[in-house]
Amino acid sequence: RVIDGACIFLNRAGFAGGAGCALHLGALDHEDAPHEWKPLVCWQVPFQLDRVTEPGSSVEVSILRRKRRVDFSSTGDEADAVAWICTEDPAAYGEVTPVLLRQREEFEDWLGTDVVEHLAERLSSTTAGNA
Repeated sequence: RVIDGACIFLNRAGFAGGAGCALHLGALDHEDAPHEWKPLVCWQVPFQLDRVTEPGSSVEVSILRRKRRVDFSSTGDEADAVAWICTEDPAAYGEVTPVLLRQREEFEDWLGTDVVEHLAERLSSTTAGNA
């Protein structure tokens, strides 16, 4: 549900319990993992998992990509998309530690341990080559 252009669970700046996602803050207050409190779509942000099958093929390919504001629109128009605080700002992607490692538990719940292990190995070999 949307209230004033944003998710109903968004605590605005100045809110006594803290700004940000009420579910995330509640989970932290109870020493639980935030993704255990949130709907799937919420803890997947800023990622989108697309599953596609090429025409004439039975092989399904999974593509993990950055979620865009338009992905939250029911019409494909960014103007009617719910406001999310982190998907468009380049600063959301500037952490030193890769999100795959920071949110490994969430990725394992979503993609499975084997897939995350494979991605972590690929990431390690990629970042080692850039050092």
